[in-house]
Amino acid sequence: MKETKCIEKNVQIIDVDHFQNEMKKAHVCVGGRLVFLPDTISGVGLFHQNALECSKCHNRTDVSNFPIKHPIRSTVQEPNARLYAPSATTGVGFEAINIIMAFLCLSIPTKKHFLEQTHRIHFDLHQFVQKQFELLVKNIKESANVNDFDSILNICVSIDGTWKKRGHQSMYGIVFLIDADSGYCLDFETLSKRCEQCEGKQRTSTAAQFNRWVK
Repeated sequence: MKETKCIEKNVQIIDVDHFQNEMKKAHVCVGGRLVFLPDTISGVGLFHQNALECSKCHNRTDVSNFPIKHPIRSTVQEPNARLYAPSATTGVGFEAINIIMAFLCLSIPTKKHFLEQTHRIHFDLHQFVQKQFELLVKNIKESANVNDFDSILNICVSIDGTWKKRGHQSMYGIVFLIDADSGYCLDFETLSKRCEQCEGKQRTSTAAQFNRWVK
């Protein structure tokens, strides 16, 4: 699916508190006024670099729509980070977000960069969850006077799960292991009915059969 192009119109999301502070610092001559110049430097996704120019002396003060994180080109700026996080946590993909943002005349990062950052957030979330599980298991073992983390503890657990969407058409599901006494989730496993290797072999086989039929 091709990326939806934003309508040629300058629209930005602005951190109002940050922008007001930058306006107070901006140079303006007595009797002059500040002129807002958008995108004096090429923006990156939702992050824009603008300028405030004095109408008398034409002295410019650089001002971004959000506080800058340096280095600019190699660091994920705040508005883009705020875009990646909900995508990673809700499962809403690039195509859907791209269409919504295009209708709002907002530019977002490229699909390649978008996917790289959401995958990084997925990895960080997985690492965080694993650490939380380890702490829960540790707390449960300490409450049972078992100090060795590797020791097997005889506890009562329940198993629950859900599909990504209702009904039996969903290809993905998740199963939870829950401690019956505390109600804490101790572990989880993501399951899939889909096998990319099988699908790849099926496509190759279908293409081979079609070529033989054409010949």
